[in-house]
Amino acid sequence: MKLKITELEKKLNYKIKKNFKAVGLDTAKRTGVAFITTDTKWVDIDFIFIEFNYENQKQMLTQMHREFKKIFSNENLAVVEEVFLGFNRAGSLHLAKMGTLAIGICIDKNIPFELIMASSARSKFNIDSRKFGKGKSKEAVAHYLKGIGIEVDDNDISDAIVLGLLGICEGLSFLATTKKKKKKKKLDK
Repeated sequence: MKLKITELEKKLNYKIKKNFKAVGLDTAKRTGVAFITTDTKWVDIDFIFIEFNYENQKQMLTQMHREFKKIFSNENLAVVEEVFLGFNRAGSLHLAKMGTLAIGICIDKNIPFELIMASSARSKFNIDSRKFGKGKSKEAVAHYLKGIGIEVDDNDISDAIVLGLLGICEGLSFLATTKKKKKKKKLDK
């Protein structure tokens, strides 16, 4: 899918890096990978899914290492989703290992990388991830992408595309934005 840089810059409110290659990686049992390449006028977006056998951890990690080795080549930046520590600690550990493998391949291939949580990535573009209700963030992200001219036929790729888009934005900070705590008023007695 191709988009004009000038149009995408208006929609994202960021300048786009020219002649740049970024990859966004949303690691999971079904990993989404978004490849975003720019030249002087166009942004080209391509994506794939890679599915892994979650039943055998050793086989999964070995397969993942081989696949990531094939995927990463000469990108200027890889943006890897940071692990969300949910209620299932075992699942979080699996995801942490997946992301670590991706980072290891980036290091081996001298590809700079950034880590960011999905919620922080979405907030960089002011995506309302609760637009369709709790637990439907992928639908909300896909809806946002459609609004900026990026149609996906599978909502699972949405976060990987957002991660890749972050990679091509100039001057974007990958640090999490924190909300200021409201001060509690003291009651007079």
